[in-house]
Amino acid sequence: MIPNKDIFYLAADEFAHSFDQAVARLNNQLAPLECDVRKLASSLSAVHRLAENISSRVIALDTAKGRVIECLQLVGDLRDLRVCAEGVELAMKQEIFDTAAHHIHRFLTLDSAVFKIGNQMDIKGKS
Repeated sequence: MIPNKDIFYLAADEFAHSFDQAVARLNNQLAPLECDVRKLASSLSAVHRLAENISSRVIALDTAKGRVIECLQLVGDLRDLRVCAEGVELAMKQEIFDTAAHHIHRFLTLDSAVFKIGNQMDIKGKS
């Protein structure tokens, strides 16, 4: 039975040697792959930073756009306020009460923020 044990040990040694060689080849093949993966991770990190930067700028632009839209709405409302005031005055002088009522109705639909701005403009204009 001893010869069978020797054959078993030789086969096991051969298998172990073959396995070690396969592992060494695999390690040799993985080294460049590991380098490529590190480069990819670095590139993805840079892209992520750029995306975050762009995203924050888009948010800032969106906020600014919202403020511009609000300002344009207020400017339009201020213009409507002036038209209403002038229209009521003119209609009352000409005794066209339906037109005056229309201007008053339009005046009542304006945003209250316009009146605050209008009052501030009057105060500054009188100073």
